Amino acid sequence: MKNLRKMKSLLLIIVMLIAFNTIANSKEINEKFNSENRKCEKQSITLNGSDFEFNEININRLFKLGKLWGFLKYYHPFVRSGKIDWDQELLMKIELVFQDDFDNEILEWVQNVGNKESENKYKRCDKNQGVTDWFREDSFQDSTLMNELDYLMQKKRKRNSHYVSLSKKKRIQFINEVKYPNIDYTDASMKILSLFRYWNYVEYFFAYKHLLKKDWDEIFIQYIPKIVKCDDELTYKLTMLSLFGELNDTHSTISPFDKTINTFFGEFIAPLRIEMIENVPVVTGIPDNYQIYNINVGDIITQIDYEDVAELIKNKIKYCPASNDSRMIADVTALLLRSNKSKINLKLDTDNGSFIEEIHTIKYRPGIVQKIDNTNKLFDDSIAYINTGSLKPGQLELISKEILSKKGVIVDLRCYPGDNLINKLGNLIVCDRKAFARCSWSNAKNPGYFTSSMLTYVGGSKQNYYKGKVMILINSETHSFAEYTAMALQLGPNTTIIGSTTSGADGDIVSMILPGNIQTWFSSIRITYPNGKECQQVGIIPDVRIKPTIEGIRAGKDELIEKAIELINMD
Repeated sequence: MKNLRKMKSLLLIIVMLIAFNTIANSKEINEKFNSENRKCEKQSITLNGSDFEFNEININRLFKLGKLWGFLKYYHPFVRSGKIDWDQELLMKIELVFQDDFDNEILEWVQNVGNKESENKYKRCDKNQGVTDWFREDSFQDSTLMNELDYLMQKKRKRNSHYVSLSKKKRIQFINEVKYPNIDYTDASMKILSLFRYWNYVEYFFAYKHLLKKDWDEIFIQYIPKIVKCDDELTYKLTMLSLFGELNDTHSTISPFDKTINTFFGEFIAPLRIEMIENVPVVTGIPDNYQIYNINVGDIITQIDYEDVAELIKNKIKYCPASNDSRMIADVTALLLRSNKSKINLKLDTDNGSFIEEIHTIKYRPGIVQKIDNTNKLFDDSIAYINTGSLKPGQLELISKEILSKKGVIVDLRCYPGDNLINKLGNLIVCDRKAFARCSWSNAKNPGYFTSSMLTYVGGSKQNYYKGKVMILINSETHSFAEYTAMALQLGPNTTIIGSTTSGADGDIVSMILPGNIQTWFSSIRITYPNGKECQQVGIIPDVRIKPTIEGIRAGKDELIEKAIELINMD
C-alpha cells in the first residue's frame, strides 16, 4: 500500500510537469507566432505620400492618433516600461486612419495596449496644469476614451521612464530613441513618426510652450500634410527645420553638422565677417590671411552672384529659427556668404561708388569667420576690458584681482563665455546675496508639468565688493548662458547694460534625435526673473540702447566700447 501511494504521488508529479511544460511551450509558441506576425505587419506597412488622401477627416484622425500615441508613451505604465516597441506600434496603427470604424479601433487599442498596473510605491499624480484638457475637446468626446485616459493620468509612476529621465542636476534627457538614419522618404509612415515624436516632445517638455505665437495643436494639423508630401531628404529636413522655427526659440535649430542641410546652405563660405548694420549687410571683419581683395571693412554688400541681398534674405530667413527678429536677422546674415561654388561674385557699395569683386571661398565650418579679439586689456591704465569669449578656466581669478584697483571694468558678453562668470565675477561686483533668476524644470514623472521653481542667487560681501563702474556689453550674439550671466551681473549697484536686444533663449537645452538622423534641441529649463518677468524671446533689455553704425565701422570704431568708456569717465 505504501509503495502504491508513492507510485500515485510520482505519477501526479509527472502529470503536473507535463502539463506545465505544455503550457510553457504553448505560451512560447504563441509569443513566437505573435512576434513573427508583428514582424510581418511591420514589413507590410508602407504609405506612399503621393497616394495619401488629404481630407479633413484623415488629417483630424492623424491628429487624434498623434496626441493619443504621445500621451500613452509618457503616461501608460506598460509603454513607459519600454516592454513594447512604441514606434512600431504607431507604424502599425496609421492605417486605421483610413477605416470607417477608426474611433472604435482606437478605443480598443487604448484599452488593450498593455498592463495598466501602477509602478508600485510611487505617489499618485495630482499635477496636470491643463495637460489633460484636450481629453474633453470635441474630437475626444467619447466618454469611455476620456475615462481611460483620465485613469492613466492618475496612475502612480516612477520619476524616470524608458524614454525620459531626469539627471541629478534636474536636466531632462530623451533616451532609447531609434535614430532610423536611413529611411525611405517616399514612405509617409516614418515621416509621420518623426512629426509625432517631435510634436509630443514639445507638448510635454518644452519650457516655453506658453509663449508660442500659434496654437500648438493648429501647428500639428498644419504640418501633417506638409511632412507627408516630402518625398526626398532635403525637403523633409527643411520642413522639419521650418517646424522647429515655430517654437520661436533660438536653441531649436538643426545640427550645424547635418550634411544635407550644410550642402543646401553651402559647403563653402567667403572669408569675410558680415553683420546687419542699419538694415544692410556690412563687412565688419577680414581675416589676416584673406586681406588680398579690394574689399574694406565698412563696405556694403548689395548683391551676391548677381542676386539682390534682399531676395536672398527673403528665401533663407524661414530656415533660421530664433526667439526674436534681432537674432533671426543675425542668423540669416551669417548664411548669405555660404555657397557650393569655389568662387562667388560680390557687388559692394563704398563711399567711392560700387564695384564687383570675385572672392575665392573656403571650406565652411561653424565659427570659421567669427571675429574674436583674444585680448583682455586696459584702457588708459584705469579701465579693464574682459572679453568673456576668450576666457580660459582659471584666468578670471587673476583678472579679478587686477580689477579691484581700476575705476571701471567693461565685460563684453557679445559672445559665449569661456568660463562661468556668475560666481567668480558676480560675487565681486554684486553687493550682498541677491536672487537674479527663477528656474523651473520639466517633470519626467508628470510630463507637461514643470516642477515648482527655485530662486538662484549671486553676490558676496556687503563691504568687500568692487565699487567701480561696471559696463556689460550685449547684442544679438549674447545667447543662452551669456544672457543668464547678464541677468546676474546686472544686479551690481554700479552696473550698466549697454547695447541691443539679445538672443532671447535662456535656459538649458535638451537634445533629441528624429528619423533620418536629425539632431535638434530646444530650451528645457524655464528661466525668468525672480518676479516672473520673462527673458525668453524678450532678451536682456539694455539700460543704454546703442548699435554700431556704418560710419563707425568704416572709422574702425567699436561704438559700444566707446560708449562704455565714456560712461566710466563721467563724474
